[in-house]
Amino acid sequence: MSAEGASQPAVIEDDSNEDKKFSWPPLESNPEVFTNYLQSIGLPQTFNIGEVFGFDEELLAFIPQPVLGIM
Repeated sequence: MSAEGASQPAVIEDDSNEDKKFSWPPLESNPEVFTNYLQSIGLPQTFNIGEVFGFDEELLAFIPQPVLGIM
């Protein structure tokens, strides 16, 4: 069988979407908003979301203890 006889994938060009541009929605990064949302869907009230400002020892000291996970 030669390469000439091999079927090629169909290429469909759609110019109707050229004017449409994708826009990323803003991502919320407020720990209080995450905490409220997660508690509203079942996270126990004793759990809270915190913000990590860096992995230096001094910055990690700001995180409330105990830490159960990092995302």
